[in-house]
Amino acid sequence: MAFGILDDSSLARVPGTVDLEEQERYQTGQAYRQDLKHGTSGGKQIVLVPQPSDDPNDPLNWTITKKISIVVILVFGAILMPSCFGPLLSAGTAVLAMDLKISISHVTILSGYQLLVAGCWGPFVNALSRRYGKRPQFLLGSLLALIGTIVCSVSHDYTTLLAGRIIQGFSYSAYESLVFAVVGDLFFVHQRGLYVSIMAFGLGAVSNLTSVICGPITTSMPVYSLR
Repeated sequence: MAFGILDDSSLARVPGTVDLEEQERYQTGQAYRQDLKHGTSGGKQIVLVPQPSDDPNDPLNWTITKKISIVVILVFGAILMPSCFGPLLSAGTAVLAMDLKISISHVTILSGYQLLVAGCWGPFVNALSRRYGKRPQFLLGSLLALIGTIVCSVSHDYTTLLAGRIIQGFSYSAYESLVFAVVGDLFFVHQRGLYVSIMAFGLGAVSNLTSVICGPITTSMPVYSLR
């Protein structure tokens, strides 16, 4: 095996890997099955993994346009919520502290409790998605994000602002914990790499730009615009 990885002495292949090319199936001595569904990638005929059903409602059978539309919506949600809510106050920490007449540590708590709530709510979101589906979790998260943002926008004291930030924490757990699972539901193994990278970019890289954008907003707009 490449990179000095030891071959498994008891199994035909390393657990967690799949045969995609028919040539590899012949080399390993596995019988070719005509009933397997195939696709193409890079001009090669490959076995589709996972195997799609014949149900048109199976996400694997949806059109590529519908799949990409879902990815775009989820990336947009990931940019608006996890990538913005957390670092949103970084550039205005000192300004908020002076406006609300509180310490810097109290301003940082606004983000700390939000992250704590998001992390604690994540396992429940995953459990609920298995029972009721992922779509309701995203819809609920978007609704909570709207409510939390409204609460923060109308707040004139620290307690109300903290409550709004906590509601926002509940809102973006779905967009942090379920978006990669959605890629697995929509795409075959050989297609997932690109879309996982796009999701990771929306969650990780974009968050670094939030504070940069908030800097000019902090200096040029009233302090209540930060909430």
